[in-house]
Amino acid sequence: MTVRIFTTPLSFRVGVTENGALIDAPSLAIHPYMDRFTHYQWNQLFRTREVVARYRHYNKQTRLLHIPRFDLDAFTSYLGSFDQKYTIEDYPLVYGDKVDIPLKPTFVYRDKRQEDSVNYITDTSTGNVKGLSLQTGAGKTATTIFVIAKMGVRSAIGLEGDDLIAQWYESFEKFTYLKPEDFYLIQGAESLAYLILNFKKTLFPKVIFYSIKTMRAFVVRNGPYITFPYAEELCELLGIGLRITDEAHTNFLANLYIDLAFNNFHTVALTATFNVTNERIKAIFDGHYPIEIQYGHQFYKKYITMYLYTYSLGEEVGTWAYMGAKGYNHVKYEKWLLKKKHRVNLFARSKLRPLMDIHYENVKRPGDKCLILCTQVSMCEYIYALAKQWYPNRKVTTFFGGDEIKLFKENDIIIATVKSCGTAKDIPQLLTVICTTAMGSGPLPEQVIGRCRELPDGRSPHALFLGNSSIPRHIEYLESKERDLGPKTLKLIKASI
Repeated sequence: MTVRIFTTPLSFRVGVTENGALIDAPSLAIHPYMDRFTHYQWNQLFRTREVVARYRHYNKQTRLLHIPRFDLDAFTSYLGSFDQKYTIEDYPLVYGDKVDIPLKPTFVYRDKRQEDSVNYITDTSTGNVKGLSLQTGAGKTATTIFVIAKMGVRSAIGLEGDDLIAQWYESFEKFTYLKPEDFYLIQGAESLAYLILNFKKTLFPKVIFYSIKTMRAFVVRNGPYITFPYAEELCELLGIGLRITDEAHTNFLANLYIDLAFNNFHTVALTATFNVTNERIKAIFDGHYPIEIQYGHQFYKKYITMYLYTYSLGEEVGTWAYMGAKGYNHVKYEKWLLKKKHRVNLFARSKLRPLMDIHYENVKRPGDKCLILCTQVSMCEYIYALAKQWYPNRKVTTFFGGDEIKLFKENDIIIATVKSCGTAKDIPQLLTVICTTAMGSGPLPEQVIGRCRELPDGRSPHALFLGNSSIPRHIEYLESKERDLGPKTLKLIKASI
């Protein structure tokens, strides 16, 4: 028999039984091939490896295995090693319903870089999968709105977090004449069911936002989604021709499942950092989002001054204070700091405050902001209480989620967790970001310095990373920032405090 392979721009699909045999060639199992898309970790206690994630998707109802498209050649080679014949067929694509996105006359290209980015993304003759990697603050959202308007088809935007959704709504309101009824948000099973049932009856959205968490549950048919249409049918049901994945470097597994299941004509991945940390995942990530599809990194502009500060608290720090079962654990380190009042006060008063004075208070201009990043809410709240005393004439707040637009606008000093504010947050006129959390290489440190946008008066914003000189891992992390981020900054300064 001949194995039939169906392809979309981001996946290929093949019939497989639940036992892992090809439906068109029952004697041929593909477990050895699929192992490359399985992420394992070693369980030290039971001395065995455990499955962490599977970077392919199997639909038990349709009995189709979805695999990332970049590995098609490897799969056909696998079949060839068994002299197995195969055919490759294009899976029908959905080009999407035509819609009109009226732009405001004041919404024009900010520069040639943005215009070139739009032209590249909308040129489907060069591919149906594009990546936009403009650095933070370079206008990825505005560029994408130009793309949506130019392509003129119903679009779906995948994102996570109410704050990010609010940013997109605000941008559409600022740049287009779209009305509230032109949008729809899929967030939870009820909202998706309501849209499917009322689409083109009472609902006529031009732009559909969807929660990545919701859409992943829908794709894998968890819980109530078992009664829903198949994910493979959704683009046709809703006339979606263009799909945008915002902050594509996060939630990669969920985004991958969605990419594998959907069959819209054109897909765009947005991120300032096409990168992930784990080396096993990195091979899959780089295959799914190859450098060839990425556009914008050639326009990278250096404007940030990065400072790498080491400090000492006058005592040796035992590994028990910062090492966990999976390696370095900054939560444990902050708990160790907070356990002794004299210790955390020494850190805050003799290390953090002088840096805030040097890099913010003594050089700030009207409207300038300062962002302090910690790991735990408890550490943020401790520093918040001190900062209120240190700077009585400044508006100080904590941020762990919520109405960020108003909060960032009204306050001078924002103290937040890395999780809540280390990525995908736009703080206008941010002069200084101080990251107290020790973190290794990967996309997160670049996202942290990316909170600093270009200042309107041309000054260089400051991005600070701190490390305890008694902890070898902290020193390693600072060295990795010098290696990875140093070439991307205007100036790199190393010092001790």
